[in-house]
Amino acid sequence: MPRTDEASAFYHSVYTAIQEIPYGKVTSYGHIARLIGMLGELSIDLTTYGWFPRQLPSEEAVGLDPPIDSSDEEELIMS
Repeated sequence: MPRTDEASAFYHSVYTAIQEIPYGKVTSYGHIARLIGMLGELSIDLTTYGWFPRQLPSEEAVGLDPPIDSSDEEELIMS
């Protein structure tokens, strides 16, 4: 299904904004909304429309290793 002109402009602004994020860095959906000047307009729950999963583990969202449990954390601090 072809996108509307409005949707195409939105996607273009999002893609342009995320290209400004330095390699290896992360940001939030809210920060991207601020970058494209749409923070107030994007306050709807996008999960309602199935655009984003309701829950996404943070390590999956930003490509990190799984969280460290407390015993591993203590070992890392002591080394």
